[in-house]
Amino acid sequence: MSVVAKGGEQWTNHVLFCDYLRYHESDARAYASLKMTLASQYRHDRTTYMSRKGPLINRAILCKAYRWRNT
Repeated sequence: MSVVAKGGEQWTNHVLFCDYLRYHESDARAYASLKMTLASQYRHDRTTYMSRKGPLINRAILCKAYRWRNT
């Protein structure tokens, strides 16, 4: 769980990310699969889990989400 300011950059990114995944099933499946794999590999190392998950979120899905929002 995390707390962010409503309307701030982190809030906007989170809402956009979730909205995008609701409409793009293949990316949602890829994200879920990555999370499951990483969770089993790093079940006792949250820092590594988060750092390994980050590139897919930030470079792939979030970039697509911003393009999707602007179409």
